[in-house]
Amino acid sequence: MSCTSQRSFSVFVESIYPKAFDVMQRALREHGDEEEIVSSIMKFLASLVLNQESRIDYCNDIANGVTLFRETARVLIVYGNLLLNNFKTFDQCPAYVYKGICQLFHVMVRLLKGKYVPFGVFPLYDDSSFKDILEMYLKIVIRTPFKSLSEWPKYERAVFVFLEILFAEHIDTVCAIDSQAFITIMDSVCNGVSSFSPEVVIACSRILTRVASYLYLNQYKNTPTVANIKRIIVAQPNFWSVVLTSVLNAFIFGAASTLWELSKPIYAVCLVDQQAFGQYIKAVSENQDSIVQMQLMEDSNNLMSSLDYAMSKQSMDKFSKMAVAWRRQYLSYMKL
Repeated sequence: MSCTSQRSFSVFVESIYPKAFDVMQRALREHGDEEEIVSSIMKFLASLVLNQESRIDYCNDIANGVTLFRETARVLIVYGNLLLNNFKTFDQCPAYVYKGICQLFHVMVRLLKGKYVPFGVFPLYDDSSFKDILEMYLKIVIRTPFKSLSEWPKYERAVFVFLEILFAEHIDTVCAIDSQAFITIMDSVCNGVSSFSPEVVIACSRILTRVASYLYLNQYKNTPTVANIKRIIVAQPNFWSVVLTSVLNAFIFGAASTLWELSKPIYAVCLVDQQAFGQYIKAVSENQDSIVQMQLMEDSNNLMSSLDYAMSKQSMDKFSKMAVAWRRQYLSYMKL
């Protein structure tokens, strides 16, 4: 799509609105199992919602962000609900289904990254478009076969990149879901930090950092989101220990290229639950000789002493440097 200016893009959208969106909805309802049709529609939408050269804004007549989001959401919901109605789980599905899901997430990621929709306007005008589409996507995420997701790298990447944006921009929505559903998602994120894909590792690290830092910075505020996170932790009391164990294992034994990102959730989780790190060190040192135990304890105490409760960027970067050095020391004397 070559409409890079606001004027040309506005003319184009006005020429296809609303009939083209109605046609796409009908096509997906009647031919949603035909790969060529689904792929063509999703590729078109992905090009349409891309905010190339800032061609989409909030006030540009028909071609404004809100209208574009609403109409695109209606099309995506048709296909998403079709998948949800036809498949109770997305394990062992036909290849075209995985491709369709990847494209579905790709369009949504571009919508959320476009920065042209003030999402707060939807509830003000009793418009459920945003709420409906997020609920639909979360249902797809929950039905995703995370244990075997590494078999489909594109699917894995699409899901976690979407979740990263969702947690970054709309943590209130995702934390409001059922406790067990949230725990299922977080378990998958914990597994994701050990992925062979650096992009997935980075996305999962940022998700965990976001949840832990949000709770730490807002723990004394009486907000629905904080209450929901605390409700989830009550449902799984060892929540932070599980998170930290997963991240530390990935940090110690994973690729060097992702160490910096993996150190961030370690920092954030240690601020929320300082006992979790001590429990991990105690567990891994049980089978080591006394000299190694003493050395590990000393190095770990030095690392924890660098925690800054102000949680500034400078302190996080300092911790990351010390964590990388701690890892190097750990691998030099630990008997694995």
